[in-house]
Amino acid sequence: MFEAVRIKEKGIKKVLGHLEAEIMEIVWKNKKATVKEMHRELSLKKELAYTTIMTVADRLYKKGFLKRTRSSASYVYEPVFSREQFQNSFIGKILKHLFADFKEPAISFFVKRMEDSPEDAEKLMDLMEKIKKMKKGGRT
Repeated sequence: MFEAVRIKEKGIKKVLGHLEAEIMEIVWKNKKATVKEMHRELSLKKELAYTTIMTVADRLYKKGFLKRTRSSASYVYEPVFSREQFQNSFIGKILKHLFADFKEPAISFFVKRMEDSPEDAEKLMDLMEKIKKMKKGGRT
């Protein structure tokens, strides 16, 4: 699903191509969209061929990020995952593979990060407490 990570990119462009990311943002914002609607919105920024957008939307469908239903002569695309679910999925996969190969340095990095950022440390502690409660059968 997420084979490459482009470290220098921002947001979901780290794991999706630029146009894929832009299409996902449109679909998340609008809840659903046809290629014609995507094309109209993307054309405000740069000129792109309708068929290019159609190809990329189809690729996102085949990757399992979008679902589609036929409406008249076109497809209506909807996100399979919310933005948050998508982000959690790719972060989870990245961290899983990072920890598999670089467990000690990764843990050291997170510990150092917590020392440098009391706000992040507090968030992590809250999350760890929620996990403990869930494991004990408590509610969060």
